[in-house]
Amino acid sequence: MALALFSGSAEAAPRPDGPSPLFVSIPERMTAQMMREQIIHTAYSQLGQTYKRGGSSPGSGFDCSGFTSWVFAMTGVKIPRTSREQFGKGINISQEDLRPGDMVFFRSGRNISHVGIYVEKGYFIHSPNKNSEITISNLKSSGWLRTYAGARRLIPD
Repeated sequence: MALALFSGSAEAAPRPDGPSPLFVSIPERMTAQMMREQIIHTAYSQLGQTYKRGGSSPGSGFDCSGFTSWVFAMTGVKIPRTSREQFGKGINISQEDLRPGDMVFFRSGRNISHVGIYVEKGYFIHSPNKNSEITISNLKSSGWLRTYAGARRLIPD
């Protein structure tokens, strides 16, 4: 059973009688750290998988947001399908505060056009574009640094 991502703006205050509207619910007996590790493990399991525009499964291949939505779904978390919608979830965090499992976003012009999952030490895993496969890239490389739009945290500390 997938857990729904609670929607809300960055200004919304957590409800005292329930989960924060900004974060996903963590299943009982699972810590945030365990969930982050599961997300990274699941993402790594798809290294080398073929890119496919509109793809969202290992059988057909993945585009960037299909990959991130599949990884989170395999961890029990339902997130929106497109990178633009995913960018509206969670809380905004600085690049210096990134943790494994956070989502990193990139722009083409003024629009969010790409998403990946932060791994560690300045690297993220993603499905970059046609004629490629799921890979790990450096956030500080010129192309990614130039188009970096921000990061979102869906898993509470």
